[in-house]
Amino acid sequence: MPTYTFKKTKLATSVAILAGSIASLVGTQAIAQEEEPIYEEIKVFAQKREQSILEVPVSVTALSAETLERAQVRDVSDLQNVAPSLSVNTSTGASDTIFTIRGIGTAGQNAGLEQSVGVFIDGVYRGRPGAAMSDFMDISGVEVLKGPQGTLFGRNTSAGVISIRTAEPSFDSSGGINVSAGNLGYFQTQAYSTGALIGDEVAYRMAVNYQQRDGFVDELTNDAELNNRDRYSVRGQLKWYVNDDLSVRLIADYFEAEENCCAAVPIFQGPAMNIVTAIGGTAMEGTPGTYEGFEGTYVDAFDRKLRTDRLNVNNFEDWGLSAEVDWDLGETELTVIGAYRGFDEYSFNDVDGLDIDVLNAEKYQDIEETSVEIRLASVDSETLDWMVGAYFFNQDIVFDWPLSFGTDTRAFFDTLFGGAATSPIGAYELFLGYAPGTFFADDNYASTTTDYNAKSFALFTQSTWYATDDLSITAGLRFSKETKTADFSYDGNNPYATLTYEQMSGVMTPIFAASGLTGDALAATVAGVVGASRGIQIGSPYDDFTTDFDDTDVSGTISANYMWNDHHSTYIRYAQGYKSGGINMDRTAGGQSGGDPSVTPELALFDPENVDSFELGLKSQLLGGKLNLNATAFYQTLENYQTNAFNGIAFTIQNAAEVVGKGVEVDYFYRPNENWIFTGGLSLQDVTYDSFPSGSATAAQRRDGLGPQDLTGQQVLFTSDVNYSGTIAYTTPVSDTMMFTAGTSYSYRSDFYTSENNDEITKQDAYWMFNLKAGIGAQDESWAVELWAKNVTDTEVYSLVFGPFAQSGTYMSWVNEGRTFGVTGKYRF
Repeated sequence: MPTYTFKKTKLATSVAILAGSIASLVGTQAIAQEEEPIYEEIKVFAQKREQSILEVPVSVTALSAETLERAQVRDVSDLQNVAPSLSVNTSTGASDTIFTIRGIGTAGQNAGLEQSVGVFIDGVYRGRPGAAMSDFMDISGVEVLKGPQGTLFGRNTSAGVISIRTAEPSFDSSGGINVSAGNLGYFQTQAYSTGALIGDEVAYRMAVNYQQRDGFVDELTNDAELNNRDRYSVRGQLKWYVNDDLSVRLIADYFEAEENCCAAVPIFQGPAMNIVTAIGGTAMEGTPGTYEGFEGTYVDAFDRKLRTDRLNVNNFEDWGLSAEVDWDLGETELTVIGAYRGFDEYSFNDVDGLDIDVLNAEKYQDIEETSVEIRLASVDSETLDWMVGAYFFNQDIVFDWPLSFGTDTRAFFDTLFGGAATSPIGAYELFLGYAPGTFFADDNYASTTTDYNAKSFALFTQSTWYATDDLSITAGLRFSKETKTADFSYDGNNPYATLTYEQMSGVMTPIFAASGLTGDALAATVAGVVGASRGIQIGSPYDDFTTDFDDTDVSGTISANYMWNDHHSTYIRYAQGYKSGGINMDRTAGGQSGGDPSVTPELALFDPENVDSFELGLKSQLLGGKLNLNATAFYQTLENYQTNAFNGIAFTIQNAAEVVGKGVEVDYFYRPNENWIFTGGLSLQDVTYDSFPSGSATAAQRRDGLGPQDLTGQQVLFTSDVNYSGTIAYTTPVSDTMMFTAGTSYSYRSDFYTSENNDEITKQDAYWMFNLKAGIGAQDESWAVELWAKNVTDTEVYSLVFGPFAQSGTYMSWVNEGRTFGVTGKYRF
């Protein structure tokens, strides 16, 4: 295993975190010694069968429903506060969410990019991140599997898996309701009911959720609030026990959100603001300054204010049907999981982020997915546990992406060239026969439609051989076949984007020649003006085209697990991960340019990612079973890392040569007595580009004619070297019938970059996050009232920093929600 090193400051932070955790645990030890042992055996489904975590040669963070509630985890994005190896970043909308485990994720916002972290809910794969962003309701547990999980979980799990299980129907009648209210107009209610429907054969379970909250970003021009919440969901289940050996679980769910989301706020407004104010726009107040040679104004992003002419919108629906059949055949068990899912999204984004009307983007996305998994597995074998299976997945996406110009677009670009009198745009109209005002009129638009289909088929097997009573060896293999097809079509009224280089230079050459320029000086001046003119040919028309991607992959895993006794185990594991290549769905995917609609379909394709991972793990039950402590050291290499690079105008998907990650992870669950529970985890990692000579240039580099830049040896996007999270819960009786509860959850992340070019202004500094909760309720848990607060210290975090359209030297960011607080009432029956 390679030597792991840290900067001194990060090492000191790590030691301090560990010391604080140990002190917390030791501080309760005197109490623990007076109590009887409390054995907390953690069960997981990491190998698609229920097992003790000690027996599983995989690094797993297992989160019970109680842990999720203590940590105030309301949706999948909150999981990063309790699973330190996981990070979640959301920007323009639900479908652009990025999941990262061990520093590996999908580095970009492109409908053609799939996740490196697979999300499964009740065994059903969610093919796009937006389909996993609904509120948590009636959840029984979550497992975060770290490292490649392709053998059993399949496509696009090269970084890991988030496996979410909802509570199953029960024949014991019960139900409950939670009602919460807080600042920012927050209101949420959740309810569930379960019980027998038909004797002892069919049980049901229903769960509903509604959440509303005002926005936490103030839009000053329209006096509006952005980044609000307005969503609801419902899930119904039936569990039919056909006989003692056969059961069928049916699930139907629906989720809907209609929100003014997701708005970014300015960090630094560069020299382009001179153009904005010259044509009637308004700059934000701030402190004058310079960044990388750009003169401008630093704005406090955490005032959470902006000015924009139109409000962002993000509306989406997610729904599905699934059926799981479990059939006990005696010495084997057959499991079949079939699902049909749909996801619809509409979003509107004011691309320029200004209170003038320059450029607007809409997105319509319609996704339908069908999946079937069939598994046959041995049952309770003493020498060999085996599993074989087949998997099929079909995904259809219709993706429409219209761009439209506004009432200020022409004035903005004219002023960019020094004003209408000197702008080449008017000259092109005059000398090429277009009426004045034709170019960049507010009825101009450009729309790209992609009709996409992906099919995946796989065969897999995994077996565990119990070589001795203590030693088990697990090996698995998966064959995958991927096919993808995309039909691209263009619609628009965008005459400026049809101009060729020859047309532009033909206009500019005589104009500058008339001013006295000749020879090289004339050629250089014309080239500069024409180059700048072509740089604003947005949404260039292109010929309709079709492109295809096909690939096969064979990947596997092998591991050994040694049980030292009933409470201690060691494992070593090698695993391969595979993330499919695919088709870039950006509007420039075919390589077309202004005035040249011809395309090269092959340019839209990108290669698959492949991961090789090595792990050494220790798992223990200590202190009479009161402490579960797991530690893992890992080393992994990733070839053809898929990254979405921005060149100032458009995004292109490219494959970085290699990423290398190494680190150590620790998870613990400690219950010294009936009153206290401590949970947490620590991740120390170093994840860098081993070779990436073609990284995205920063705005300053592009201004200076430099780029791409060499990012070899630098930190990978969204990757922190040190991540820590924990929860502390305390419960005690205060009368014969009532109890008091209190708790906190906390997390720490060291600094990380939020942009693919590692520009220093995009770096998020290290931070702590704290949540608190306290309440009183019945000892039989029939009712409770709790006071809570999230982000108690009002910690400020950038989610993703970027440079907005046509404003070189300006930076904006999506930011986190500030301090929130409220009260929750619970009733169970």
